[in-house]
Amino acid sequence: MKIFIQFIFILTFCLGAHTDPTIPPQKILYIFPEPGAQKVTRHATLIFKFNSDRIRDAINIAVTGSLSGDMDGKNIYPRDTRILIFKPEKNFEAGETVTVTLSGAVDYMYQFNILTNMVEIPVLTSFDETVPLQKIQYSDAVSEQVTTINGITVPGDFPKIKIQTTGETAEGKLFFGSTFGSLGNYIVILNKDGTPYFYRKFHNFSPGSGEFKLQPTDVLTFFLYEPRFYLVLDHNYNVVDTLKCQHGYRTDPHELLLLPNGNSMFIAIDYQNIDMSQIVEGGRQDAIVIGNHIQELDKDRNVVFEWRSWDHYNIKDAVHTNLKENSIDYVHMNSLAIDYDGNIIASCRHLSEVTKINHETGKIIWRLGGEHNQFNFINDERQISYQHHVRPVPGKPDHYTIFDNGNYHRPQYTRAVEYRLNTVSMTAEKVWEFRYQPDRYSFMLGNVQRLPNNNTLINWSTWGPLMVCEVSEDNLIIEEITAENVSSNRVRRYPWQGMLQEPYLLAEKRNNGIILIFNKFGDNNVTKYNIYGDMHPGPSNLLGSTAETSAFITGIENQKDWYFRVTAVNENGIESGYSNEEQVYTNFIPPGENLIKNGDFSLSNRYWVLENRGASVVSGNIDSEGQYWLRIEEGGQEYEDIQLRQENIELARGRNYILEFDAYTDNSGRPFEVKVINGQNPNENYSKIGMSYCTTLRKRFTYFFTMESPSDFRGQLLFNCGQSDADMYLDNISLRQVTALQVEEMEGVTYSNQLMQNFPNPFNAETTITYSLSQSEYVSLILYDLNGRRIKNLVQDFKSAGYHYVRLNGMNLSNGLYFYRLATPTFTQTAKLLLLK
Repeated sequence: MKIFIQFIFILTFCLGAHTDPTIPPQKILYIFPEPGAQKVTRHATLIFKFNSDRIRDAINIAVTGSLSGDMDGKNIYPRDTRILIFKPEKNFEAGETVTVTLSGAVDYMYQFNILTNMVEIPVLTSFDETVPLQKIQYSDAVSEQVTTINGITVPGDFPKIKIQTTGETAEGKLFFGSTFGSLGNYIVILNKDGTPYFYRKFHNFSPGSGEFKLQPTDVLTFFLYEPRFYLVLDHNYNVVDTLKCQHGYRTDPHELLLLPNGNSMFIAIDYQNIDMSQIVEGGRQDAIVIGNHIQELDKDRNVVFEWRSWDHYNIKDAVHTNLKENSIDYVHMNSLAIDYDGNIIASCRHLSEVTKINHETGKIIWRLGGEHNQFNFINDERQISYQHHVRPVPGKPDHYTIFDNGNYHRPQYTRAVEYRLNTVSMTAEKVWEFRYQPDRYSFMLGNVQRLPNNNTLINWSTWGPLMVCEVSEDNLIIEEITAENVSSNRVRRYPWQGMLQEPYLLAEKRNNGIILIFNKFGDNNVTKYNIYGDMHPGPSNLLGSTAETSAFITGIENQKDWYFRVTAVNENGIESGYSNEEQVYTNFIPPGENLIKNGDFSLSNRYWVLENRGASVVSGNIDSEGQYWLRIEEGGQEYEDIQLRQENIELARGRNYILEFDAYTDNSGRPFEVKVINGQNPNENYSKIGMSYCTTLRKRFTYFFTMESPSDFRGQLLFNCGQSDADMYLDNISLRQVTALQVEEMEGVTYSNQLMQNFPNPFNAETTITYSLSQSEYVSLILYDLNGRRIKNLVQDFKSAGYHYVRLNGMNLSNGLYFYRLATPTFTQTAKLLLLK
């Protein structure tokens, strides 16, 4: 085959065809994959753009794979008459070299290479809200009351929004989607006074929705993190389309552009196995490196343009990224925009670079910031660092606003900044900047929007709370908006009018009933809502009517599936169609009942999940005494490397809980973690329990906590038992809601003052030091060398009664023996540790 290919090249050269892979014929503006491209996906189609619409009908295409042989396929003729697409009948073979020969109106030959190992990421391929994927969420069960904002009722986990206004803001409504946070997964439109104009909750999908915006084509779009594609809504908030990347890529959540010609443009995510040991010393041979590509689809879902990071960016240019990690996100493209001249502006966070790309040819026009910066910055010695969002300024060509997160500014600060670029003198002049006083630092997310009245809307959101401000041309703060326990990738202001055709319904369980929340957003002529419910789908049994936008349903049978719908009746007595249908399982659990299923393991390991990660090796069995036996051969590096958990635990805000279990080890002693967490946001620890420690003596562990976060019907109980090779035994696990009397009794639980031996010891990288306190007090934990010199302050803070731990990393320490001392106003204790690298 190689001989045949070489012969073809020689023959073609003799016939006058182009063979230089970097210089296509003058008639060809753009080729995908690029001549000489490496790591091309097996799913790729071939795309050619010519300088005339008369060329493509006179082109013949021959495609040959070094493993596939001659490739059959079909020519596709998109609406853009300059573009010709060749779609292979089957995918390319991994690792093969592909030879493409054009003949007819253009004679040209080139090659590209298919990647050897593509990392396949499974994704859902369809969206259907009518299919209930789970029961209704348990929410805010403390009170039977609901929150109504100027006639609009909101669920218990709706973001708590505060608005402070001191001047005249720009016209329009505020748009945001809940990208991260412990609250529900919402897209929200707010009136100027903070009244919800529209919201929608996607409790069937997680972890969030983002990039909610009004497109120039007058439709709304937003991204769902699962199933990882964009949804398109019309003015009645109906889902009219779904959009996602092709060529086997995963769709990135940062940007979707709907172009005036009906095309759509995305950021694509490409996971590839790359031997990083060939690129950096100490790199992993099996690293997963994440590429970001720009992909454009036409109305018929043909890929008509693709621009790949592999062809244009060097992995080593990500100077702040650890290239020795297992997973390397070296580009992290996080915004796209179309400039005044029709070319593409891309923001690449991990390169600290903004790139302008020729939309016709795919060639780079200029690079601002980063290792390949081409501009001289004026009035700005800092330049940009890990920026999140770039936009051309409306009405001001060559001006760009940037949300500069400033991760590597020293000191760290975040700002909104505007540059004027001169591409003749190659200067980037800072002409405007807004920084809070004192500085505010947002290490991720955020955006800047220049508004029609020349005010600027700035989203400072990082995790939570959501923080947004609107500032005037002279940098006066006109408005500040905050929302608790939620953050958003982007926040924008748009003029918008929309109205639902049928009401929107949500349901929430309470301890003794169900609250139904319904709104027909945008319709001011509703006089009442009719409520229908029954124990079968499609209920038509009228339960009652109300002029309010919520109803509390009581007296219904427990442990049954109930179904609800509502309609809206207007001032003329005309009834709308049915709302969406909500299904609720009435599992009302009274205080005192165990929320943990099979806590005594009488049903073997049913309802429990054992997971190990990294290098850990473990098996879970029920021993002869009926207790759960974690038989650990290798504990791994982290406590999370061995995890026993139970999921889907219903927890209500404001309730008090007691967590109890028996535990011991067959070794001298070992630390472990136990916690009750948010099922959707694992970083939120409801129980706030410190490190626990068990010995060979079987002990009853008891912990009390109050659920301070919004209610969660998918909470999880975790036992993290990694890092140690010592086996562990668990039994009689319970989690119960408790009464006020039990709370008083729990407050009398005491702990001893104790400093435990670090584990592992000796250690060669990281070790954990565990200690317990009998009461809340100031703690000092200090590491000393053999000569009594202070090496490191490990803890200098007030700590509550109970178990706590701190991890010590010894990478910057010399081998040898050290001492660590725990000191409080009431006791002091010292232990020693040995570092062997």
